[in-house]
Amino acid sequence: MLRRLYRTALWRVRNRLLLTSFLFGVVPLLLIAFLLSQGSQIVLGQYASSIVREAIDHQITATETTARLLARSARVLAAAGTAASNTQLDDIRQQAPNVRLVLQTNGRTVTLPEAGDLRQIPDWMEADFKGLLESAGRYYIAASAVDKDARVLAYRPLNGEALSGLTRGDMAVAIVPLSDLEGSDPDADVRIDLGSGRSFIRRNGVERPLEGGGAAIVPPRGFPDRALSWLLPVTVKSVDGRSLNVLAIVTSTRALIFSRLFSSLGPAAIPVAIVMAIVALSLLLVEIVSFTWSIGLTRTITRSVHELYEATQQVAAGNLAHRAPLRGFDQLTDLAGSFNTMADRIQQLIADVKEKEKIEAELEIARRVQLELFPKQLPNLSSLELAGVCMPSRFVSGDYYDCVTLGNNWTAIVLGDVSGKGIGAALVMATLQAALHAQLKFGGGARPNRDGDEPPSTARLTERLSEQLYENTPGEKYATLFCSLYDEQSGRLMYTNAGHLPPLLIRDGRTVPFETSGTVVGLLPIFSYEQQIVELQDGDLLAIFSDGVTEAENAAGEQFEASRLSDLLQQHTRLPLGDLIKIVTDHLTQWIHHPETRDDITLVLARKRPAAG
Repeated sequence: MLRRLYRTALWRVRNRLLLTSFLFGVVPLLLIAFLLSQGSQIVLGQYASSIVREAIDHQITATETTARLLARSARVLAAAGTAASNTQLDDIRQQAPNVRLVLQTNGRTVTLPEAGDLRQIPDWMEADFKGLLESAGRYYIAASAVDKDARVLAYRPLNGEALSGLTRGDMAVAIVPLSDLEGSDPDADVRIDLGSGRSFIRRNGVERPLEGGGAAIVPPRGFPDRALSWLLPVTVKSVDGRSLNVLAIVTSTRALIFSRLFSSLGPAAIPVAIVMAIVALSLLLVEIVSFTWSIGLTRTITRSVHELYEATQQVAAGNLAHRAPLRGFDQLTDLAGSFNTMADRIQQLIADVKEKEKIEAELEIARRVQLELFPKQLPNLSSLELAGVCMPSRFVSGDYYDCVTLGNNWTAIVLGDVSGKGIGAALVMATLQAALHAQLKFGGGARPNRDGDEPPSTARLTERLSEQLYENTPGEKYATLFCSLYDEQSGRLMYTNAGHLPPLLIRDGRTVPFETSGTVVGLLPIFSYEQQIVELQDGDLLAIFSDGVTEAENAAGEQFEASRLSDLLQQHTRLPLGDLIKIVTDHLTQWIHHPETRDDITLVLARKRPAAG
């Protein structure tokens, strides 16, 4: 579930960038702010504690000095009369108004004032004692001195007023024994009210005043000027000789401590504070500008990515007209421009594909129409076996073959090859087929009479076909043509070869080539052709083919050539013509290396049947 929530929350690039900005920008600032806050708390608290410690040490030293001075005059004070003693005591009180004394000499003890908190000098106290002293829950700064048989204990009360005097009124100090903080109450709390200077400890819902606090100080003036407290461990001797562990809790505000810290600068403190404030404001301004700039960059990136995502969704849904908006001059804008270019090309490619499909559909129709131009079934002659095939290199072919029966005895066997490929060659081929059928059926000297005794002239037929092709096709279009007439009674084959490859005649295991008797048809307006005659014998195999057979190339660039075709025909002369055509076409398929570059392949086979015995 957490993983799913993580993926859902961070799926968008914007959320990832915001989280990255937060981790790289905000988190370090928060950590630095936390470190500065805690560090300043420690430094300022330690500084305040050191001030209190130095003030107490200073008072201890002063009390020690006072004790030594009084010890020297202790015998005189003790030996004097009451009036004189009171006069001397008044002088001492004026010199050290906050100091209280206990003097012992010649077995006599004198206290100053008479109702002082301490009435005796503890027996355990050594001559050079100095430090903090506790008696009946109250704390004192005390020092002792000895001069011959005179002992002096000088002490000052460490109450709220005295503590305020130690810190010049900008810090509040409360003294708490550790024993008060120990016990079963986990909510024991020490408080110092800065506004009134009152200090107390609350335990089990009951408040008890503490020693210290002092005069009221200025409370915090807002969030930056927070109150802070620090603990100062202090060792205290009790009047009964025990060592006590107490804590001096120092409480103040940041403003008061800073003013105390920079007070040494005197008049220069204000300019320094102003400079620091200007630097702080400058850094804050830089941070605000950086943060604003980063937010703007993040928004620019996420908006561009989101718009690209929306564009891909639109294109995926089939809306190829949708385009990603272009904003700015950055890499993301170039990416959006590249996407729009890609969408344009896809849209154009789809249009091209549709146009190509349309053209292919039309070519398929043209192919079907052209197939109708080829003979659906070759004539079944009593003395001649016929078979033919045309394999277009594309949808339509520029090759043409036909077998047309004329009268009772004659059959026209024709094979042509139009220059070029594709639909243009196919149209010329259709023109040639229409002209041939028109000449054979309606042309004046190109067909036999009713009795079939008068043979047609292949030369005359070829001349008329050339004239019609020349008149009805572009000048660069022409065709090679092998036009022949077979006599069923005599077995003679009359033919005219107009620039076509010579057919192959397989007779008794040998190949007898035919001759070319003229130029291609449709190239010249007038050209005279010749007719030649060959007598077909029983078993003769005649192969008429286009240049797509002999000029087929293998991977090495070698052509199939007429010699290989002749070898195949010689090896399989006795096979049925349909099987023989399949053998030849299979060899050609295996021979051709690049089928897409091959020419139209057309092959017509004719074999003389033996005479009926």
